[in-house]
Amino acid sequence: MRQSKAKTYAKAMVAAFDGVSEKEAKKRAQILKRMLYKRGDSKQISKILQEFARAWKERNGQGATVVASSPLLGKTRKQMEQSLAKKRYIMEEKVDPGVIGGVALYLGNDFVIDGTIRGKLKRISKLLTNSNE
Repeated sequence: MRQSKAKTYAKAMVAAFDGVSEKEAKKRAQILKRMLYKRGDSKQISKILQEFARAWKERNGQGATVVASSPLLGKTRKQMEQSLAKKRYIMEEKVDPGVIGGVALYLGNDFVIDGTIRGKLKRISKLLTNSNE
């Protein structure tokens, strides 16, 4: 069975971007873009990017975002990275002082755990609002 052009380009992209710096990845993306226009395949960019995202996640794991009020300490960060890696998630850390304290976890695009003080205050506020009605 013949593979679609989008899948072929996506596989080539995964190989081309694996293990390179962000600067090098940007250069390679520009080269790929020019090549797609030269070959008349620029109309397939959306499909190619969808296939690339799927193939990248399949190969490298899905993203997990950890949001905390301050950067995670070394030991905590390492434990979280290891736990998420066992489930094939790649951890990305974001700092948001607005969470006040604690941690929120997103797996892919899904919100999973809200252990932040801001989240707890919102839940308490909702309970108090609902109990007054």
